[in-house]
Amino acid sequence: MTLMTDPSEEEILHARIRDAWSDFPTPHPDHLQQIAWAHPGLLEAFAGVAPIDVKTTSNAFQGCTPLLDLRPEAAAAYLGPFLLSFLQGAQDQRTLGIFVDLIPRAHLLTCLGLESFWRCTIGPHVAPRAASTLAAFIDYLCRGRRDFAITEANAETMRTLMAIHLRPDEARARR
Repeated sequence: MTLMTDPSEEEILHARIRDAWSDFPTPHPDHLQQIAWAHPGLLEAFAGVAPIDVKTTSNAFQGCTPLLDLRPEAAAAYLGPFLLSFLQGAQDQRTLGIFVDLIPRAHLLTCLGLESFWRCTIGPHVAPRAASTLAAFIDYLCRGRRDFAITEANAETMRTLMAIHLRPDEARARR
């Protein structure tokens, strides 16, 4: 007999992110080629790969920090894999007692704390369904900030940027 358990918050968010980011088209390889010299592993991890199909456990992905250098529409598309990687890292952290996703975690948190990333990438290029999912992710991050070594000031910055840059419908949906 198998016992059924309720899915964890990470599992629910993971499913929502996969669903919302499945709407994003695969960015054109030229968008990646222009910055490949600065990001070893970029082409291997992302070129010709739909955002939802990026292998977030690969060495190429784990060592790559492209979101601030990509064109905004490509960065919005590839934000999804970084959200998924963070959730997997959170589950691993709970199991192992330490986090092992240092580079993608730091890159994601840096991006989510920058007003320019929200203004140029998230605001104009993240569709309503993905924006609503991102709002749920930000709420999850802020509630678990101590576990993720996020300061109250950084959590407040992310909340403020979310309130400013997500479309009004998404801001209402997260409440």
